[in-house]
Amino acid sequence: MGGQPVLPSTNVSASPEPSASPEPSADHETKPSEAPGTSPSTEAAKPSGLSLKPSDYISLTALLISLSTAVYNVWGWVQGPRVSFYPPELVSFHCTAVEGADEKPKCKAGSNVFVAGSSMTYLNSGRPEYGAVLLEERAALAFGPQQPVTLHWQEFANLTSLSASSSQAAAIQLPGASSIAHETRFFPRDEPCKSPCNPAQNFMRWTDFLDHVVTKKEEVTVTFSAKWRGGGEPESQSRACSVFIRDDDRKKWGTELGELTRLSSLTCRYQ
Repeated sequence: MGGQPVLPSTNVSASPEPSASPEPSADHETKPSEAPGTSPSTEAAKPSGLSLKPSDYISLTALLISLSTAVYNVWGWVQGPRVSFYPPELVSFHCTAVEGADEKPKCKAGSNVFVAGSSMTYLNSGRPEYGAVLLEERAALAFGPQQPVTLHWQEFANLTSLSASSSQAAAIQLPGASSIAHETRFFPRDEPCKSPCNPAQNFMRWTDFLDHVVTKKEEVTVTFSAKWRGGGEPESQSRACSVFIRDDDRKKWGTELGELTRLSSLTCRYQ
């Protein structure tokens, strides 16, 4: 047949269409590109503590000094003056009035006894800026269970001698971080009281005193006391002295009763 030639059929498959790239989700955040030369390990290596400058150290030191000074001052104020009383080691007994020549003095009739304590010592162990004031000193003279005779400070002296210079006893300063010492002479005085009473109950005749000590050989006790004030209420301390007297001395005094004007430098024993 004279027809047209049949061309072979060519099976050309259609190429698939390119798939669309997935769109980024809303939860996905694009990380910014890291700067060159940096890495996560470098960021983690940076110190995370507090960085102080030299001036900060100076300020901190000044603060610590200020705090310690404040604590020191407050503690000193709380302690205040710290006074301790040390009673005399020696005690002497004298008659209040003497007559006659200096070589052979005698006690006047009707003379009373007074006591000298050497030395009354005070230590203020507080700081220098915390002083106290000594307000009063007393000496209570007793024989056994009898009512004591109270004597009051009247004179200060430096030596256990009637010829030593003396000054009027009065309130004195007890500076901080220091000590003072003096001999004190204690005399009787009228005691205020409501009638009926005996204002002169603390006056003991010199002859009566010798009768207790020499004739009756009684034990003598002298209680020394002191009162002072720092910043608050007055404080006081007292110590009882048992006077040591040898038997030989008592015998000697017994032969000189009419000539005795004093019993000097007797030792105090404290318990």
